[in-house]
Amino acid sequence: MALVNTETPRILDVGAGTGLLSGFLMEKYPKASFTLIDLSEKMLEIAKDRFRSSSNVKYIIGDYSKYGFVEKYDLVASALSIHHLEDNEKRIFIKKLLSA
Repeated sequence: MALVNTETPRILDVGAGTGLLSGFLMEKYPKASFTLIDLSEKMLEIAKDRFRSSSNVKYIIGDYSKYGFVEKYDLVASALSIHHLEDNEKRIFIKKLLSA
């Protein structure tokens, strides 16, 4: 899968938790901008500490399945989160992501 902008892609990490997945993506795309969204403020605090030297990371505390995304992203990533949604919720959420 090729990204639209492989130099500085905009990456959304859904259910980001402590930012582990974003950390791996940052190794591959060091110039990318990242948006991490998670329900848990405590988990995002750990992510903020992990990325304290990175100015290219934004954080959103909220329910990604209900969040009104207005920004556009080149890549949406998720690990260990979306499987918690019911099948119908997954369909609705994925449709929402396609517009982002």
